[in-house]
Amino acid sequence: MPGNNLNNLEEDLLQFWENPGADFEPALLKAISIEGPPALRGIMNLRVPFNYPLTAISGRNGVGKSTVMALAAFSALKPPSWTVNQWPTSIHRMQPKSMAYNWHDFFFHHAGEPLSDGLTINFAYVAKGDEFDVKRFRSSRAWKTLPDPGRSRTPKFPKRPIEFVPLSRIIPPAEINQFRLRFGKQSKPATIQELGTNICSSMTEIFGREYEHLELHEVDGLRLAKCRSGAHYTGFNMGAGENAAIAILFALLRLPKGGLLLVEEIENGLHPEAQRRLVSVLARVLKERRSQLICSTHSETIIDCLPRQGRILLTRSGPYHFCHDGPTTRFAISEMDSRPHPEATVYVEDNFSEHLVRRALSSDTRKRVRIIAVGNNVRVVRQLAAHIRAQSPGPALCVLDGDCTETEAGKWLRSEDIPDEESKLKFLPGNGLPPEKWAIKVLRERTYLKRFAHNLDIEIPAARDLIQALDALPNHHDCCHELEQRQALSTGEGLSILLSAIALDHPELDEIRLAINTLIEQ
Repeated sequence: MPGNNLNNLEEDLLQFWENPGADFEPALLKAISIEGPPALRGIMNLRVPFNYPLTAISGRNGVGKSTVMALAAFSALKPPSWTVNQWPTSIHRMQPKSMAYNWHDFFFHHAGEPLSDGLTINFAYVAKGDEFDVKRFRSSRAWKTLPDPGRSRTPKFPKRPIEFVPLSRIIPPAEINQFRLRFGKQSKPATIQELGTNICSSMTEIFGREYEHLELHEVDGLRLAKCRSGAHYTGFNMGAGENAAIAILFALLRLPKGGLLLVEEIENGLHPEAQRRLVSVLARVLKERRSQLICSTHSETIIDCLPRQGRILLTRSGPYHFCHDGPTTRFAISEMDSRPHPEATVYVEDNFSEHLVRRALSSDTRKRVRIIAVGNNVRVVRQLAAHIRAQSPGPALCVLDGDCTETEAGKWLRSEDIPDEESKLKFLPGNGLPPEKWAIKVLRERTYLKRFAHNLDIEIPAARDLIQALDALPNHHDCCHELEQRQALSTGEGLSILLSAIALDHPELDEIRLAINTLIEQ
C-alpha cells in the first residue's frame, strides 16, 4: 500500500529526521501542542507531531490546519541575517527591512472576541542531539516562556530561518492591482534575479516541458516571474500552477540549511501529475539542504505521494479536535468527504456472510473496507486472484465459510497461481459448519440467547424453542426467512435481528476483525 514501502530517498530522509546527529545545529520542529483553556480558534487541546521532514496536514475546513501552520510560522526566533518575504498582497502594510512573523499576522483579535489569556503553546525541538520543549504562556496580552522543571535554565526559542508561502501565491498577478501598478507601462526599474539551472530543471520536471530561463523582477518587494519556455512570457500570462511552483521552489532554495518552509494548500493550481512530480522534487531538495517543509492539503495525490510518516490528518467531533498520525490515503480522504473511500476489499461467499462480517466490525472499520459477496467458495478465491492480477486499488482478503477446509482452499489458490505471500485468506468460525448453523449454535449460549429474546421481545423459553426450530430446517439458507415468517417480520429483519445478537463481540470473530484491521493498516 502507498506510504508503507519507502524508496531509497524516503528512507534517507526518514533516517536523517530520526537521527540528525549531535553535530547538526539547526533546531528541527518535532511537535506543536495547544493547551487550553482558553481555546485557540475553538481548539482546546491538540498535539501535532512532525515525524518526517516533509509533512502534509490534511482535514476538513475548520479542523485547525491553518492554526497549526500559523503557530509553526513563529516557532523560532529570526536569525539576524534572515529576512522573510513581504506579504504579496499587502504592500502598504508597514514592513521593516528585517521583517519577521508575529502573532497578529495570523491571529487577528476582534473587539468582541475573548482574549487568549491563559493559553499555552508548546513547541518540541531537537538540536545538536538534544530534545527540548519551549512552552509559551499567554498572559495579559503578552507571551512568556515557562520554565522546564527538568532543566536548570528556562529553554529559549531557537534561531531558525522560516519562510511562509501563503495561499495568495496562486492569485494571478494580473488580478492583483499592486502588480499591475508596479509592473505596468509606467513601472519603476526592477531588480532582476536569475533563478538558475536548479529551478529551471525542477520546473521542467514538474510540468514536463523545458524551461530554458527563469528570473524574478522585483519592485517594492513584489516579485514577478519571467520565463522562456518555448516563448517569453511573465507571471501575468502564467497559469496559477506555474506561479505557485516558482514561489515554492524559490522560497525553499533561498532557505539556509535546516530552515523551515510552510506552504498553504500546496496542490492549488497543479494537476495530479504535476503534484506528484513536485513532491519528488521537494523531497530531493530537502535531502540536499537538510531542511523541513510543512504544508496543508486536501489533495489525495499529495497524501498518496508521501510515506505514512509524512501524513497528518486533523478531525473534529463536536468541541474536540483530534490528530491522526500516519493515516492511509483513503482514510484521510474519507474523513474529508461525506462518503466512505474504502481502503481494502473483503470478498465473501453470500449475503449472510457479508452481513456477518460487516456487523462484526466497529463503525470506524466498516467505513474503511468494502465487503463484497461473490458466490460460492471457488468464486471467492478466483475473485481474489483477479484482484491481485488486475492490481486493483487497495489490498484484498477473502473470507471463506467455516464449512470450507484449508486443503480445498489451498488447491484453489494453487490453481489460480496466487503466490503464498499474497494469498490473504481467512475462514469464518464454525469448524465445518456453514455460518448460518454456527450462528444458530451460538444463540444457544445464554448471553446471546438473552439478546436474541430481547431483540424479538419474547421470553427466553420461546426464543429457545424458536432456535431449535431454525436448527431443524433441512436447508440452513432458509433460517432467516423462517424467522421472519414465524415472527411476522419484514424481509431482511430476520437477518438483522439474528446477527445483531452475536456478531459485534463474539470472540470467535476476533481473528476476522484482526485480519481486516491489519489489512487496512498495511
